[in-house]
Amino acid sequence: MPAESLLKKKEKEMLTDTEAINLLSACKPLAERLTALPPSITPTKLELSRQDLKVLEGFVKVQSDPIVAGPGLLGKLFKAAELSQVEVSRLEQTVRLVSRLKNHQ
Repeated sequence: MPAESLLKKKEKEMLTDTEAINLLSACKPLAERLTALPPSITPTKLELSRQDLKVLEGFVKVQSDPIVAGPGLLGKLFKAAELSQVEVSRLEQTVRLVSRLKNHQ
């Protein structure tokens, strides 16, 4: 594949700031539910809907985009989507948990 067409393909795959903010904003209801869970050393039952999993996929997509996840920009996007640092942390923990569960199935 010629370098020019590869570059165009990559540009299509990259998120714009608006797309990233929309994906992150969609995470807000889930993030609020996650932060409402009390801290516990015992296992907590957490049920995730298909929509929750779809939202988490969007969250991962934003974090893995090489441009959007660049220095300083990701934090600004979290702020624009009105996600607190605690909410972002809980979303990241949930992504890791879901990933581990998928690997064990």
